[in-house]
Amino acid sequence: GNAITGFYKCAYGNQVCRHLDETGTVRDGTLKHTRLMFRVMLEDGSMCLFTGRPAANEFEGGYECLQGGGIIEQGVFKTRRTY
Repeated sequence: GNAITGFYKCAYGNQVCRHLDETGTVRDGTLKHTRLMFRVMLEDGSMCLFTGRPAANEFEGGYECLQGGGIIEQGVFKTRRTY
């Protein structure tokens, strides 16, 4: 269906994962038409909101992380479906 489930894993790139939180839980994920939206709850109590669109066999888009009512991080992401 259009429900999104799974897990989050931070991939090291140019920068270390914030607070060294490498994993999180995907919540409230949906795929409506070509728009992917999901929320990731991290171990430090923050949450990140992801929104993306398809690009070849992946999805790419932007995210912002919130904690204490403010934005603490913003960036871009890529993800792919696994079975």
